[in-house]
Amino acid sequence: MPNELGSIDCDGECREQIPVEEFDSETSRIIAKHPCFNREASHLFGRIHMAVALECNIQCNFCLREFDCVNESRPGVTSRVLTPAEALDRVERVMATFEHIQTVGIAGPGEPLYNEATFETFRLIRDKFPGLHLCISSNGLLLPETVENLDELGVQTVTVTMNAVDPEIGKQIYSWVYYEGNYYRDVQGAELLLSKQLEGIKLAVEKGMLVKVNTVMIPTVNDHHLTEIAKKARELGAFMQNIMPLIPQYKFAHLNPPTAGERKAAQDTCNQFVRQMRHCRQCRADAIGLLGKDLSQEMFEPKKLQEAEVGTGFKVAVTTSTKDGWVDLHFGITPRFLVYEVKGGSFRLLEARDATLTNERVDILKAADLLSDCHYVITRKAGLHAIEKLQKAEIEVVEDYNPIDTAIRNLVQRIKNGANN
Repeated sequence: MPNELGSIDCDGECREQIPVEEFDSETSRIIAKHPCFNREASHLFGRIHMAVALECNIQCNFCLREFDCVNESRPGVTSRVLTPAEALDRVERVMATFEHIQTVGIAGPGEPLYNEATFETFRLIRDKFPGLHLCISSNGLLLPETVENLDELGVQTVTVTMNAVDPEIGKQIYSWVYYEGNYYRDVQGAELLLSKQLEGIKLAVEKGMLVKVNTVMIPTVNDHHLTEIAKKARELGAFMQNIMPLIPQYKFAHLNPPTAGERKAAQDTCNQFVRQMRHCRQCRADAIGLLGKDLSQEMFEPKKLQEAEVGTGFKVAVTTSTKDGWVDLHFGITPRFLVYEVKGGSFRLLEARDATLTNERVDILKAADLLSDCHYVITRKAGLHAIEKLQKAEIEVVEDYNPIDTAIRNLVQRIKNGANN
């Protein structure tokens, strides 16, 4: 049965025709309704991510642990961490509303396989909704020793984030790897992680699982190495590779992210070795709905966001580098906030306010005080700790990655939609 991946929409930049592939019946069945493994399915079928995995067992140099964890996510961001029982309740509520949700995934905000809550959540969901597709995203460190458990639970698709197949490159990407009570650093840590990833992917493929390899494209670090990762992914039997652009933060805050053209060129080259995912939207760890059309905040955000009165006027703070007028900075590292007044559907810039930085990170409590007259903060990404502190100050966090004017209009429209529901 042919799949429906014959054409790939390159984020509006191109329309590339590739040969329609033939898959065996089992592969066709698995990808038929999975939005990440089948681009055409992403237009018709949605997914729900359960943010139940808090702890992580590696430290990536592009990840601020206290703000978020970059796993599949970007990745990894969530409004709050759920218990397995809360996760089941959320799935029940979503399934009662949206019939097109066919996949339940766990992608963070930490490392799913390092948290027992992941397995308990899957057990609860499997027993209540046996027809739903179960999916997991992992760094792969514990995959060899948990693949049997995942198979018994009915997990059929696995994503492993593999950023290097050379430990000399890997040591530049990971600060440490925590395994069986010990921390491993430098080449030793990179070698350990890689060996477990390779073993885990091989075992998962042998179990009949479809494996997607996520790779963060890090200019000057691994961008020259992506084809080697693609070759290894093919050798291991991975179904596809997803090359994601670096979001500069933490130890890589000084790096420039790859351009859309650079990323496409890498995808085109790697496509010679393994099929490429080109429709990724770098979902939150609690995303709900179709790719690129997240409903999680509309369904489960605090009541304030849904009942705000646009016409009375309010202030919005925005994190931006101001280089090109985009909401392009993580809340935790922004040096300043641009404050806008929004009233009656229009808005204007009031002022810029400098953030207080400690060790190059935003002092969240001081930021909450600085923005006490603002109703919202629009930011590229924000972590759980920042979101909780700002919510206590009655400031709602809205994540967006668009030009500032578009992001503010998106917020206004969301508020209007909430007021009309």
